[in-house]
Amino acid sequence: MEGPKTPLYTPGGGSGPNGGTHAPGQIGHPNQQIGKDEYQHGLCDCFGDIPTCCIGCWCPCILYSRTNHRLKTIPNSNLNDFHHCNTHCVGCCVLAPVSWIFTFLQRGRIRDKYHLEGTLMSDCGKAYCCVMCTLVQDEREVSDREDERRRNAGPGSGVVGETGYMRQSNMIYG
Repeated sequence: MEGPKTPLYTPGGGSGPNGGTHAPGQIGHPNQQIGKDEYQHGLCDCFGDIPTCCIGCWCPCILYSRTNHRLKTIPNSNLNDFHHCNTHCVGCCVLAPVSWIFTFLQRGRIRDKYHLEGTLMSDCGKAYCCVMCTLVQDEREVSDREDERRRNAGPGSGVVGETGYMRQSNMIYG
């Protein structure tokens, strides 16, 4: 005698970034992620964005705080209110010998946010051995992914442009 079987499809069962699983035979949503995603830029792929590479080499504290600002201001993720000399930048600068720890923690947040492949140990190793390359990769990743998200956002998402949908004024008949 067999016990009750678990159904293949559970209505309302939430899984994945886009809601519940599909019934057998249904085609998945094109944006549905299955598994981990890869980084869009390599760790040593700095020269694809020379200004960011230069900031990462000569002012890594500013680059760390800029990426942190982008992460804090999602869904807008813009640099309108960003100031180069801020708490995160000063903290990173004052604690320079252990600033790789800030990079390590930020990288973990980025991996979790965008469902990227990697482990805590790989994050720790990259942040410790090459802080600058890690900061450049993280900044490019967050910037590009948020730009892409804004480009692909629909009219009801609230992220169209910088202000979102604006209701038109009433028509005046004359």
